[in-house]
Amino acid sequence: MASDNSALWPVGGFYFTVNIPDINDDLECTEVTGLKLKSKNMDYRPGNDPTFIMLKIPGLKEFENLTIKKAACAAFFVFIASFVKTDSP
Repeated sequence: MASDNSALWPVGGFYFTVNIPDINDDLECTEVTGLKLKSKNMDYRPGNDPTFIMLKIPGLKEFENLTIKKAACAAFFVFIASFVKTDSP
């Protein structure tokens, strides 16, 4: 008999850990975008080359902006609530 896993689905979201070498802490997030690299080829022929063959070499590299979206957790709301003062009558 199959177990009932309906309480586990649908999954609320996925969490990732991102490690950037220049940052000491690992970043926990829900989404990372901008991990693309574009490189254009350049035609190049050395000036002293007796043949008329053009070489294709990698040109400048272009990177997209890196966007890391973090998740709001229950601890965040407790932290914010500690700053909000409620006046009781």
